[in-house]
Amino acid sequence: MQFKLENGQPAENASVILSMIEKKENRKALLTDQLGIIRIPADGIRYRLYATFMGMESVVDTLIADVKKDTLQYTFRQSITELAEVLVSSRKKLLEVKDDRFIYNVGADSMARSKSLSQVLSNLPFVTVDGAGEVQVAGQTSYRVLMNGKETALFVSSIAQALRSFPAEIVSRIELITSPAARYDAEGITAIINIVTKKFGGYKGFQTLYTSNLTHFSTGLTLTGRTGKLGITLNATSDGTWKPLTEYRTIVTTPLSASVYKERTLNVADAAKRLTNAATMEVNFEMDSLHSVIGYISTDRTSTDNGLQQDVITQLDGGTYDKGYITANGKDRSPGLTAGLDYKQIAKKNPKKEFLFRFNWRGNSNQINTTNVQKYQTFHKWMINQSAARNDEYTFQLDAIPLASDKYTVEAGVKTILRRASADYTSRFTFDKDSNYIKDSANSNRFNYEQQVYAAYGTISAKFGKNSFRIGLRLERTNIKGMFSNLSAAVQEDYLSLIPNFYWSRKTGQNSSVSLAYNLQLLRPYITSLNPFVNNIDSFHISYGNPGLGPQQIHKLVAQLRYNKGNLFFTTTLMGSFSNNQILSYRLFNAATGITAVTFGNAGKEQLISLGGSINYQFSKKFKAGLWGDIRYVDIQNRLQKEQHSYGYSGIVGNFFSWDAGNRFSLSGSGGVDVRNVSLLGRRSPYIFYQINSGYHIIKNKLFATINWNNVHSDYFTLRTHFQDNAVRSETTAKRLYRVIFVGFQYTFGKLREDVGRKKGIVNDDIL
Repeated sequence: MQFKLENGQPAENASVILSMIEKKENRKALLTDQLGIIRIPADGIRYRLYATFMGMESVVDTLIADVKKDTLQYTFRQSITELAEVLVSSRKKLLEVKDDRFIYNVGADSMARSKSLSQVLSNLPFVTVDGAGEVQVAGQTSYRVLMNGKETALFVSSIAQALRSFPAEIVSRIELITSPAARYDAEGITAIINIVTKKFGGYKGFQTLYTSNLTHFSTGLTLTGRTGKLGITLNATSDGTWKPLTEYRTIVTTPLSASVYKERTLNVADAAKRLTNAATMEVNFEMDSLHSVIGYISTDRTSTDNGLQQDVITQLDGGTYDKGYITANGKDRSPGLTAGLDYKQIAKKNPKKEFLFRFNWRGNSNQINTTNVQKYQTFHKWMINQSAARNDEYTFQLDAIPLASDKYTVEAGVKTILRRASADYTSRFTFDKDSNYIKDSANSNRFNYEQQVYAAYGTISAKFGKNSFRIGLRLERTNIKGMFSNLSAAVQEDYLSLIPNFYWSRKTGQNSSVSLAYNLQLLRPYITSLNPFVNNIDSFHISYGNPGLGPQQIHKLVAQLRYNKGNLFFTTTLMGSFSNNQILSYRLFNAATGITAVTFGNAGKEQLISLGGSINYQFSKKFKAGLWGDIRYVDIQNRLQKEQHSYGYSGIVGNFFSWDAGNRFSLSGSGGVDVRNVSLLGRRSPYIFYQINSGYHIIKNKLFATINWNNVHSDYFTLRTHFQDNAVRSETTAKRLYRVIFVGFQYTFGKLREDVGRKKGIVNDDIL
C-alpha cells in the first residue's frame, strides 16, 4: 500500500499501525519508505489500519490483504486546525555512533540555534575549531568536507570561512567518518565531515561580520531557499587582513666539520597581507521523487603580498664576522573557477538502490613576482623571480548501489581525474644594480605536466546480528608525464595501485560497541614537490622539488571502543600506521659551500602508534563539556641518509565547554597542548592554545554578537625547533602571533517551513 500527501508527494516516514481484527493483541507498527510505501504479505487476513502523518488528518480503514487487489492508495488530508509557532523538541541524543561514523544531531541541540556551523562543529569528538574558524580533526587538516554525501563548491576556496557563514539552523546532523569507504579517494584523506541538511521550504539568510585586534576581517553571506522542486543556495565570503602581519624567526646554523663558516645566524622578520574573495551558487532541482540534479559554479581569488627582512651574521675562521642582509618583496595572485553537475536517480521499487553521476571542473592560475636583494661585505646580488602557472582538473564519476536490502548493500563505481598543469619560471640576477639583469638558465624552466587517474571500486556492506562488516577494494591506474625545459628527458610514470579497505563493528551491549578498521592511504606528490625550480632568495639556504617522486603508501589499522548512554559519550582509539616510501622533506648540507638544501624524496620509513580518547557529557540542557586527546610514538628514518633518524613521543590534548547562561547570554571555550610529531627537519617545542567565546543575543534568534578571546596572556608565542645530523646543527626560534581578539556579529533572517511539517509555523529540529 502507498500513502501520499495532497500535493502528490510520497508520505515518507508516515506511521502505520495494522491490527488483526480476529486477534486484537497482534499488532504491526510500520514506517513508510521514501516512496510512501509499506509492504505486507497477501495472506487474506483482515486488518484495521490507522495511519498518521504530522500536520495531517489520520487515515482509518479496514482492509483485507488479498493478492487479487492492486496496491492500495491512501492520501493524507490537511488538518483544518492550525497551530502557531510550535517547537517540536527532539528526543534524539546529541551524539551517536552508527557503524563507521560519529553523529552530532544538530537539530536536537537547542543551543545550536542562530549559530554557524563553525560554532557547533567542535561538538564532534576529536574536532577543534580555533578563533579564526580553522578546523582540525585530531590535530590534522587532512580531511574532506561533504554536504549530503557529495562534494560541494561551497568548500573549494576556504573551508573555515564557508563554515563560518553557513547557518546551523538548516542542518539536521553532522557526521564524522574516520574510516572512509572505498568510494572515496585514497589521496591522504584521514577523515570525512559530512553535513546533512534538513528538507525545508521557504528561505533563510545568514550574515556574518568579524574583525580582530590584528586587523583580521571576514564577512560572509549565505542565502538558501526552496520553493516546490527548486532549491537555490548562494554564498559569498571575504576575509583577510587590513595590513601586513609580522612574525619573527632566529635561525642559527653550525657546521659540525670544517666549512666556509663556523656559524651563521639569521634574524628574520616575515610580513604578509592576504585577501581572499569567493562566491558560490548552487541550484538543486528535484524532477520528481526519484530524480534530482544539482548544478553549481564558484569563483574565488586570493591575493598575498609578502615582505621579508633578514639580517645575516656569519662567523668566519679567525673570529671575524661578515654582516649582511637579505630583503625580498613578493606579490602572489591566484584566481580560480569551479563548475560542476551532480545527478541522482533512486530506484522506484527499492529507494536504497541509487545511481549517481558527477562532473567537476576546477581551474586556477597563479602569478608570482618576487624581487630580492642580498648584500654582504664580500658581494651584492639583486634578483627578480617571476612565475606564471595554470592548473586544470576534470573529474568524472559514476557511483551505483545495484543491490540493497536491510541486511546487505553492494556499491560500485568508476572515477576519472584528468589534471593539466603548466608553468613558466624565470629567474634573473645581477651583481651590479646599474647593469642589466642576466637570465639564470640553470634556474629558469618551463614545464607541462599531465596526470590521469583511472579508478574503479567495489564495496560490500552487511549486517549479521550484532555485527556489521564493510569490505572494499579500489583499483587505480595513474599515468604521469612531465616535460621540464631544463631536463633532457621527460618525467614519466605509469603505475597500478590496489587499495583494500576493511571495517568491522560489533554491538557489545545496549550502549557500547567496538570496531576494527584497516585501510591503505595513497598520497601522490604535488606539483610543487616535483618542480626542480630552486628557491634561492637566500643563496645559503635553498629548496627545490624532485621530479622523480613516486606515490606514498600508508598502511593504517584502527581499533575503537565506543560507549554512549544518556548524556555521556565516550570513545577510545588505538591506531598504528606504517610507511616504507614516505614522501619526506629533508636537509642536505654541503660543507664545502656552506649551503643548506631542502628537497623531497620517497625516502621515509615511518612507524607510528597512538592511543587516544574522547569524552563528552551533557550536564544539562544548557551546559555541556568534553575532553579529548591522544599520545603518539613515532619512529622515522631517512633511507637515503641513514644518519637522519628521529623518534620520540608526541601528542595533543584538548577540551571544550558550552554554556547557555541565560535567555540571551552564552559562553563557550576550548584549549589544549599540541606536541607535534618528530620529523627529519627537527623537533618542535609544545604549543599551548586556548580561547573563550562570549555571545549575546541582541535580538533573540536574529542578531547575535560575539567576542572571541584567544591566548590573551601574550602577544607572541615562542616555538623552538632543533635539528642535528652528522654534518650540521640548526636551532630555530620562532615568535608566532598569539593574542587575537575577534569581535563579530551574526544576523539571521527569513522563514523556513519543514517539508514534513504541514501545520503553520511548525519548526522541527529533528528532520532526517
